Amino acid sequence: MQNWVEEPMNKSVIFRSWRILSSRDRFNLIAITILHTLLSFLDLIAVALTGILGSLTVTGVSGRNTGDRVGQVLRTLGLNTYSFQEQVAILAFFVSLTMILKTIASAFLVRKTFFYMSRKSAFISAELLARFLQQPLTKIQSNSMQENLYNVTGGVQTIVMGVLNSLVLLMSDVVLLIVLVLGLFFVEPTVAFSTLMIFSAVGVLLYKLMRHRATELGVELRTRTIQVNEIILQVLYSYREIVVRNTRSNYAKLIGDLQIGLAQTKASSSFLPYISKYIFEVTIVLGSFAIAGLQFLISDSSRAVSVLMVFLVSSLRIGPAVLRLQTGALGFRQNLGVVNPALELIESLSGYSFQPETDTTSKFKHHGFIPKVELRNISMRYQMEESPTLKRVSFSVEPGTVVAIVGPSGAGKSTLLDVILGIREADEGEVRISGKTALDCYRMWPGAIAFVPQDSVVSNLTIRENIALGFTSLDIDESMMWEALDKAQLKEFVESLPSKLDTVVGDRGMRFSGGQRQRLGIARALYTKPKLLVLDEATSSLDGITEYNIAKAINELRGQVTVILIAHRLSTIREANTIFYLRNGELVASGTFNQVRREVPQFDEQANLMNL
Repeated sequence: MQNWVEEPMNKSVIFRSWRILSSRDRFNLIAITILHTLLSFLDLIAVALTGILGSLTVTGVSGRNTGDRVGQVLRTLGLNTYSFQEQVAILAFFVSLTMILKTIASAFLVRKTFFYMSRKSAFISAELLARFLQQPLTKIQSNSMQENLYNVTGGVQTIVMGVLNSLVLLMSDVVLLIVLVLGLFFVEPTVAFSTLMIFSAVGVLLYKLMRHRATELGVELRTRTIQVNEIILQVLYSYREIVVRNTRSNYAKLIGDLQIGLAQTKASSSFLPYISKYIFEVTIVLGSFAIAGLQFLISDSSRAVSVLMVFLVSSLRIGPAVLRLQTGALGFRQNLGVVNPALELIESLSGYSFQPETDTTSKFKHHGFIPKVELRNISMRYQMEESPTLKRVSFSVEPGTVVAIVGPSGAGKSTLLDVILGIREADEGEVRISGKTALDCYRMWPGAIAFVPQDSVVSNLTIRENIALGFTSLDIDESMMWEALDKAQLKEFVESLPSKLDTVVGDRGMRFSGGQRQRLGIARALYTKPKLLVLDEATSSLDGITEYNIAKAINELRGQVTVILIAHRLSTIREANTIFYLRNGELVASGTFNQVRREVPQFDEQANLMNL
């Protein structure tokens, strides 16, 4: 029953993998298969000539005349006028030349196929990543970071190289076997039947015995790889907490155990093809003795030697082909067990297309952009949660004003910012910035909207590259960088560094303090001279004086830049034009700082605690 379920699934995976290729790619793969088919006839010619050579050698040594069939071949090849020694030498030369040419041509074609498919894998992976990044944050976060990373990289590579490329090579070996076996039936029916029965029986038996193990190893390899990577990243990202909790040795042991398990899985996966290799080597030796003994019993020496030589030469081609077919089928089956998540991702993103920016010439001039924000009845509920995170929130932000979104923890403030920025999709309602969606604004006016998260991500790059995050070298303007650093209260510090803007900040900004990393994130946001600036607890890591100076710099943007911010320190938002107070996802009050104090007792209490 299990086999009947598995086979349709395998066919489905193959068909789905085939569909991700363009029509031109499919044509190219079919053409490659046809070329492999044509090359297989060289093997058939070599095997046929070997049989003639064997028979000719025995009859020549014994002094007998060649048979009618051998004589006919010699006359056809124009060799009947040559001496026995010359005939043997010429035939041996042509057998060797034909087999060498076949090997070289096959190696060249396989190499071209591998390079072609590798480039195709990279292209599909890049296209998939572009589509993947078009998704709302909610869908991106539906899987872990490591699962997403594996699907768009290793998963795609396994589809292209492990399934499609393997399929082409398997088909080529199937065609080679068909050509050789059918040809041998005309050259030496006994050898053809014996070779086919021996190697087919061994190949099928090995595949039956090992196919389930191959599938298990494929799934296990993917699972263990993701698991190990996730634990290692967890340790690196929470290193300080782990040191304080004195759990480094526990993590080291856990990772060590997981690595051992992964290593054993890799070893088992790598050794699986060798089982077949050794069994096929034994099969060729035993088959040669069996056929030689049988032929010398029932035939004369000339025919016996001829049959043995044909079997040995054909085994050199058929044996490896069956071995490749059997091990390839196992590897193919192993890959089928791991590609389904990547295929599902590709299929789910088939409706997404990468849309480049309309304006790629400048990130600093935002002509036509009006920094007005309008929210109309925004409602949203996270999956697995009973109550909505946002409930029919509506308000507008006029150009040039500074507004703050406040409320207790869990009120939905950060989620609301995500919806405004188009990072998350609302279940109901709409957001318009300059009369358009946020994503349309990003494409039409790149740099007009800037965002500073609670914890700015700082990469192991230079200060210059971190500020110009994602922009090309053509977009870098040093004077504007220094201006942004000045507003972010980081200019003096950068000027004191020996390499200044070319200073490498270290992995995750480890050479900077938390406050310096946050100020670098603020400088990044201010670099493009945005018309709409959104900050989510952007000053939470700063000392009081630095926070005051940055708040002052932001307030100086009033009238030129629209600012939307979240801040738990009420001193930062005291001068805001409008404050929107959220509670349990609902907008319960809005107005000036003092107006909201009068309407919301909790807010007034918080202000009193801060001596405001």
